[in-house]
Amino acid sequence: MFFLKQILLELQNNMEYTFTDKRYIISFVNEQGDIQKLVYRIANTPVAELWMDRVRRVKSSPKCHVFGNQWATSIPSLEKIQTLWQTMKRLVDETNSGKYVQVGFIDMPEQFDPTIDQQELLNFLHYTFHKFEEESALQAKTYDPLMQLNVEIHKLEQLARTYKLNQSQDYSLLACCFFLTDGQIDKIAFPSELYLPWWNNSAQFGDLVLGYHTVGKNIQHCYQDNDVELVKSGFLRPQKELGNEVLLMFPAINDPNSAKDMAVKIREWVTDNQLEPYVDMSLPENQVSSQPLVGRLEGIYTRQEISDLFENYKVADANLIE
Repeated sequence: MFFLKQILLELQNNMEYTFTDKRYIISFVNEQGDIQKLVYRIANTPVAELWMDRVRRVKSSPKCHVFGNQWATSIPSLEKIQTLWQTMKRLVDETNSGKYVQVGFIDMPEQFDPTIDQQELLNFLHYTFHKFEEESALQAKTYDPLMQLNVEIHKLEQLARTYKLNQSQDYSLLACCFFLTDGQIDKIAFPSELYLPWWNNSAQFGDLVLGYHTVGKNIQHCYQDNDVELVKSGFLRPQKELGNEVLLMFPAINDPNSAKDMAVKIREWVTDNQLEPYVDMSLPENQVSSQPLVGRLEGIYTRQEISDLFENYKVADANLIE
């Protein structure tokens, strides 16, 4: 209980963010070449400073570009989920072929059934990706369907988690995730004292937060996916490094207590599933309930506008203006 009280104390400080005059401008492009931009004002925090250093580093390279495996979600529908499911099934079939990677056979239904909770299958797919990527980290691969499958899993989880037949209101999280690269691994370790309170930010509509940029799941992800087996198998991977990856977050409800509530639920989930022998909740990396704020959106947008942007456009570039 001591550490739970410590979490709550940190989160109840109601941190007031200040912002710099620096901007992060993200450019989106559609198939017709039309461009739309979102502009973010950068937060005045130590995490944002570290993140900006990573952005400056990669933007200084003439090879800088947006990494291909970006993902975004839009307002869910059964049609969107079915289309995404078919993409995932194709990638699973490629994996099962043994042509590109060598893993055990993955059994995946041909069609998405909205009456069945698919989280157990999604957890297994993510575990398969995680295990293979760690075991083959030094292998040269011309094509890896599991990497793209992992991207699609994130998208489907966000859509399926909130989709219900005949639901009267949309509570889905609209989100977009991307990072810049020049072909080099560009992540740095950060001091553990930054976890609290910066990793317990209640994201508001339009917040720009630091990307997880880590293969695997932390305890928050396992709670959200009810992935008890991954915790027991020793595959927890809390974020220990940061890069320039970001998440554009557009929750349906602006709840200033969401991080605090999440922290309590995570702790209760660990206790209810008797996971204390498998995860040390006294460690700061296991006391996180969100990702750090690095920027706040300028301008006013509706959920439908953001959903249309994420559905029809892709991130083409991003620039730090100082």
